[in-house]
Amino acid sequence: MNTKHFCGGYALAGRLGLSAVLLSGLSLSSITGMAQGLPAPPPPPPSPSSVVHAVQGAANQAAGAVTNLTADQKQKAEAAKRQLEANLKAAAEALKIRVNQRVTQLNTYYNDQRKNRQASQKSLLNQKVMVKASGLATAQRAPVGKITANTPQASGGPNSKPMPGGASQKPGAVGASGAVPAPTITSLSATSGEPGDPILVSGTGFTAATEVYFLVAPNRQEKANIGFSGDTQLMVEVPMVTGIPAFSGLVLVKREDGQVSQGSPFRFTPRTVVTSFNFENVNDVILHNDANEINSTYKDFRAGKTGFTVNHGGTNFVLLGFKVDDTLFANTRLINSWVVEDIILDNPTPAVSRAQIQESSKGTSALRLKVHGWTVSPWEGILYFVQYSGSVLIRGPEGLSYK
Repeated sequence: MNTKHFCGGYALAGRLGLSAVLLSGLSLSSITGMAQGLPAPPPPPPSPSSVVHAVQGAANQAAGAVTNLTADQKQKAEAAKRQLEANLKAAAEALKIRVNQRVTQLNTYYNDQRKNRQASQKSLLNQKVMVKASGLATAQRAPVGKITANTPQASGGPNSKPMPGGASQKPGAVGASGAVPAPTITSLSATSGEPGDPILVSGTGFTAATEVYFLVAPNRQEKANIGFSGDTQLMVEVPMVTGIPAFSGLVLVKREDGQVSQGSPFRFTPRTVVTSFNFENVNDVILHNDANEINSTYKDFRAGKTGFTVNHGGTNFVLLGFKVDDTLFANTRLINSWVVEDIILDNPTPAVSRAQIQESSKGTSALRLKVHGWTVSPWEGILYFVQYSGSVLIRGPEGLSYK
C-alpha cells in the first residue's frame, strides 16, 4: 500500500498551512499497536545525526492496518490543521517582532558608538584650539544652519564647485579690494569623516564670518556648521548629508570678501543604518534534501518584507528523521556598499523540526545562506516536516538603495 496516501485519501500531502489533513489522536505508537503486535517504534533521537531508519518498515506496515477514519477523527484532524495554521501565523508575527527589536538594538548600538566617538573627538580638538588673549581676533558663534538653494556660495550655488580664489584670484594673491591675501588651509584634524564628525581646520586669513564648504559629491558642496572661529582655526562639523555614497572630495573656506582658499583633500563617508532585507520578488533559492534521504512530498519557499519561510514535509511515515540542506540567495548581491550585518533563524515549531545555519556571508555584500534542517518528531503522529523562518539584517549608507 502506498504510505503517502491511505484511507481513501484522508491523509493528503500539500503545502504547509494549506497542506495536509492531520490525524489528531492517531499517534505513531497507537497506529503501530494496531498492526498485529508490532512493537512500537522508539521516539526520534534528539540529535539529527542519529536518524532512526529501523522503525520505518514497522511504521509502513502499521499504516497499512488503518482501514477507516471515524467522523470524530476527521473532526480532530481538521481542528489540528487549523491549530497548526494558527501556530505558524503566530510564529511569523513573533519573528517580525524579533527582527524589529534586533534592528532597533543594532541601530542604537551604532548611534551610541558614533556619539561617544564624536564627543571624544570634539573634546580633544577643543584642547587644541588656540584662542588669543586679546579676544579681538577671535569670535564665538552659534552653529550655522544648513545651506539652501538661495544661499550665496563660493561660485554661485549649492550645486556648483567653488573655484579656488575665485575666477581671477589665486591663494595668497592681493584681492580686488587691494591688500588682503586669500585665506589658506594648512591642515585638517582628520582627512575623512562622516556627518556630525568635528573637524578642526587650521590655516590663515580666517574671520568670524568665514564659511567652510565640503565637496561631498561631484558638483555638490555643502556648508558646514561652525562652532568656533579664529583667525587661524575653525571648528566645524561634517555636514549632515544622506543618500550619497562615500566620496573623495575637498574642504574649502570662503571669506566674506568673496575670496576662497585652495581645496584640502577630504573623504566624505556616509552614515550607516541597519534594516531588514525585503525579499519580495526574490526567489533565489535551492530547496532539496540530503543525499540518500526520502524526498519530501512538498517544498515551499515564501518571502516578504520581514523575512522568509521554508517548508519541507509530507504525510509519509518514511520521512521520520528526514533532513534538508537548503541553499538560499546564492546569487543575490547588495549594492552601494551594503553588507550583511546579522541573520535571525527561527524555528516556529521546535517540538517538530530544527534548523541551523551552516554557512553565511556576514560582513559581505553576498546574501548567500546555507541552512541544515531536520525533523525530531511527527506532528499529530503523521505529518513530518522541516519548517523554519529567517531574516537577514543588512547595514549600509543611509538613504541609498541596497538593490
